[in-house]
Amino acid sequence: MQGSGGFMDVREFASFLVGKVTLRKELCVRSLSPRASCRRCVESCPLDSIEITEKGPQIADCNRCGLCAAACPTGALKDPERTPAFFLARGREILKHYEEVIFFCLRLPPRIRQDKTPNAVFVPCLGALIPEVLLALATEGKVLLVLPREGCAGCALEKGRSIYENTLFLVNKMLEALQFSPERIRVTSEVPPLRVKSLSKASGEAAMGRREFFAALFRGINRGVIQENSGQGNIPASRRQILDQVLEDVEKAKGSLRKDKDWPQAGLKVAGPCYFCNVCSRLCPTGALTLQEEKLLFSPALCLSCGLCIDVCLHGSLSWGDKISLNSLVTKERQELTIAGIRECVNCGEKFSGNTYARLCLRCLLQKGLIQ
Repeated sequence: MQGSGGFMDVREFASFLVGKVTLRKELCVRSLSPRASCRRCVESCPLDSIEITEKGPQIADCNRCGLCAAACPTGALKDPERTPAFFLARGREILKHYEEVIFFCLRLPPRIRQDKTPNAVFVPCLGALIPEVLLALATEGKVLLVLPREGCAGCALEKGRSIYENTLFLVNKMLEALQFSPERIRVTSEVPPLRVKSLSKASGEAAMGRREFFAALFRGINRGVIQENSGQGNIPASRRQILDQVLEDVEKAKGSLRKDKDWPQAGLKVAGPCYFCNVCSRLCPTGALTLQEEKLLFSPALCLSCGLCIDVCLHGSLSWGDKISLNSLVTKERQELTIAGIRECVNCGEKFSGNTYARLCLRCLLQKGLIQ
């Protein structure tokens, strides 16, 4: 069974039973190259139980807070139950019947958590919610994030605060680019009155509760397939797939998008010598970088901002650039980062292929110890 889409593989099913986040090594940038510097999972773990080894991240202990999975840019870490697809499906199910979906921090007092709130989804930490899921729900309805009055101070999962704050910042910037009101997503310490949609919209049906939702989930396991959306339309599995669906749905609903708007994601730039060795494009986990006809091309719509290309560049020439445009995401355009030409080495006079920043041939670079 395939784990990346609507299927659960053996590793994920075993992890579901024992209650531990799984690692898909083939997606982890630390497993793709020893030059990778990503430590987002380590820095996000509240138990300090993740260690980077030669085999990639190793998880010693896990409380399934979901912070490492949310922080991982490539989706290499995954909670077998609380996946992005689950939160998206549950939120959409709620928005069919209620005006807003509420995400509760589990640190709230028991009296609040025990109240019957059919439009609520409980999460160990709000930092476990990825921007793409909140964006999708905020473009379809309203999202309310409920925190304790004292905030995150003293919480055992306090590392999630910076992740949650960054997520909220990104979602607001995304909503702005898509011309939605920032009121679509709000933070509060109070639970608002329940607002049910009219029967004409909700068709008089009751929203599926968490127990019923997981019953449907396990029925899917028995068939060999997890229907994470309980049969309510197609639910994308990955962050990028969720974003692609949001952009497509919003463009259909609005008729057009202000594609000149900036998107809160850094692009790439080449600010140094490039010899078109193809290392960055070969190791890119999504194919966002390609080498074609002596040109290095960049596809912002495929980039996960993992930073592996920057780490592996032998000349330190790749770096983060200006924000990408909404147009580059919608049109799936490929941008030209740099182009090759025939150059003459200023040291030995040898002809070589490189970009405009390249002044020395590779032999002279090696002799001078200038390759990182």
